[in-house]
Amino acid sequence: RNLAIETGGSTPAANTTTDTVANTSIAGNLTVYSGQTLALGSSDTLTLAGDNTTSTVTGKVTGALIKVTGNGVALNGATGTANDAEIPSLQVSIGATDNFSSTDLKKISGDLTVDNGTATVTMNTTTATITGNVTLTAGSLDLNMASTTSVHSGNLVLTDGNLTYTRGVAGQQNIGGTVTLTKGTLTLGSDVDVTGATTQVDGNLALGTYNYTQLGSAAALDYNRTGTGTVTGTGNLVLDATAAAITLTPGTSFKVPNLNMIAATNGITFNAGLEVTNSLTHTSGSINYSNITFSGNTYRSEERRVGKE
Repeated sequence: RNLAIETGGSTPAANTTTDTVANTSIAGNLTVYSGQTLALGSSDTLTLAGDNTTSTVTGKVTGALIKVTGNGVALNGATGTANDAEIPSLQVSIGATDNFSSTDLKKISGDLTVDNGTATVTMNTTTATITGNVTLTAGSLDLNMASTTSVHSGNLVLTDGNLTYTRGVAGQQNIGGTVTLTKGTLTLGSDVDVTGATTQVDGNLALGTYNYTQLGSAAALDYNRTGTGTVTGTGNLVLDATAAAITLTPGTSFKVPNLNMIAATNGITFNAGLEVTNSLTHTSGSINYSNITFSGNTYRSEERRVGKE
């Protein structure tokens, strides 16, 4: 029922155990001790199938995928500086009323995918890295990467459900890929900076008190709203064209409570109408206001504007 990896030895080769079975299912607990590596095949899946189990990866699991199908599973890492606490891609495929939890993992070398249920992933407070995509298909995911070093290199994909996303301090808040909000609600637990394009369909962006900063990307449309998705909260939608130009397509009846525009040095283009309902801040650069309607209370400008308010 249980699987424990504790090989001993003083060299990396002596500390690696290779799983030669194509796909392995464990009904009990998985334990990978410090300094040890469980090497899965490049296309193999290790399934945590038992209910109410607690697995601990102090060392490292490499390979393709860890899949969780049991209810009440906990998959934890470690806090020690010398501990790797690293796993490959993680897929949570549980029932709609089931739950999954994880604490103190330092690195997910691949994707984090939640298909259903309630998942809470609180990564290590010193270092937290996800190299692939974070995807919520349905249910809920509370992902906390509020670490001293916080890295998310892939995309953020909300197909449906409720996704709470928290990163570290300034400089540790970058999403390396794109953001797609198809349905459901993305709730920020910190400021975030988005390198790739944002596509908002019917998914909602709940800022709370935090800022969502869209950076200039290589895409033709940096922020593209095609459906009925909303932006709410007291934080700001920030358009930052410092590194590259930004083009925003607001779609129909797009209202943003607080908008901060940093147009220098590459410019911001609004190719349809957008309404700012509370606070509009024009930090830098020249902007054509002809597609902006301001119905709010506070307007700040440090630069010139072209067109009408």
